[in-house]
Amino acid sequence: MLTNRWSTLGLVALFLMVASASPALAAKRHNARPATAAPEACYSQAEFQADQVIEFHTELMVIGLKCRTAYPKENPFAAYHEFTRTHRSLVTGAEREVMEFFRRKGGRAATQQFDTFRTELANLVSRRAALIGETDYCAFMVPLAIKTPALSDADVLKVLADGDTPHLTRKPPCNAVAKPPGAVVAKAP
Repeated sequence: MLTNRWSTLGLVALFLMVASASPALAAKRHNARPATAAPEACYSQAEFQADQVIEFHTELMVIGLKCRTAYPKENPFAAYHEFTRTHRSLVTGAEREVMEFFRRKGGRAATQQFDTFRTELANLVSRRAALIGETDYCAFMVPLAIKTPALSDADVLKVLADGDTPHLTRKPPCNAVAKPPGAVVAKAP
């Protein structure tokens, strides 16, 4: 069972890498901040983690919506719903954390900023899927997406915390070392 768990974690990490593979789209996502949001250089660790959970959840939703007709047997939209049900506390906690970020930075417009954030993220993921081509996107993503409900919350967070896994985050964590786009950083042995 441990081997299956780690192979699932590896597949999910690969899923995130492919899902975030377009530097041009990541740059658009980074600069697509709502006009009412106060400019911030970085997220706290908790905010960054919450952003990643929301991004992951949004990606699963897009997979479910875009791929459900082409993959009715696998039913990726049901996998999205199962992930949401299984990881309800993780997802709602992430939503609360990001909503609090907007509340601190934008005051009364926090709900609107959060809604804009979720919509922009879903639109970006959807545009990326269209650029990849829905057939290829679904062929690659559906087998990975249907495995995600089986992950524990800790496993989801472990995959999302992998420093080598690119994400579409709006901001880096405050303690991150800035790397130029496309830079490869060697790891210490």
